[in-house]
Amino acid sequence: GLTPPTAFLPPSLFLSGTLEELSAKQAGLSGSIPPSVGMAHRLQVLDLRQSQFCAGSASYAADRPCPTSTSCPEVQACKGLSGTVPPEIGTATRLSQLRISQNRLSGTLPASLALLRAL
Repeated sequence: GLTPPTAFLPPSLFLSGTLEELSAKQAGLSGSIPPSVGMAHRLQVLDLRQSQFCAGSASYAADRPCPTSTSCPEVQACKGLSGTVPPEIGTATRLSQLRISQNRLSGTLPASLALLRAL
């Protein structure tokens, strides 16, 4: 079967001071969005859509719901961005596009997103 990748977003990625766009669509990322995303003051586009990658028969999970989590091992083999969207994202004031769908993120969106006037 396929092995899920183990790529992640290193916190240092957002500390360069020059990052304006990060497009990692369908990159198979795992881990969380680091709080350092708020340090990317020039960041305008953050596209992390469809980072979820499933080993095994992903079509089963997409076509039919699993009766129990143990009856669908391919769901347990899924990787993707997880955790919550960090509230620090609200300090990335130039952010105009935030695309984070089709991941394993949980929780509510931080209230600090309301500070992003261009979003």
